[in-house]
Formats: sequence, structure tokens, C-alpha cells
Amino acid sequence: MTYYGKLVQRMNKSMEAHPRSTIVMDANTFEIVATGANTSRLARRLKKLHHPNVVVFQRPNPNHIMVL
Repeated sequence: MTYYGKLVQRMNKSMEAHPRSTIVMDANTFEIVATGANTSRLARRLKKLHHPNVVVFQRPNPNHIMVL
């Protein structure tokens, strides 16, 4: 499986466990670094953790999705 395939697979699994949370993952190890519903608190926590390569995922609210 490719790098991006593993990334998507891991995020889908995490998003199912935390459907309304923002999830932060270390891009090198695919480790979930932090989760939280409040993005400003999550940003403060990330500054303390000092992870240089992170990826932030957040599932959009279904009421705010526009299909054209």
C-alpha cells in the first residue's frame, strides 16, 4: 500500500471513532498526536508538542456541504 493509502486508511479509522473531532496525525509515523473538538485548544497543545510534520483532518459538517 502506498503512503497516501495508509494515511487515508488510518484517518478513516480515526474519524469513525471520533466523528466530530479534529484529528492531528504525525505525517512520518501515522501516529495520532491529538484529537479535540475545539481547534484553538488543539493548536495550543500542538505548539507544546513540537511535532514538525503534522497533518490536520476535520470532517465537514453535513449541513454545510454544498453539492453542485
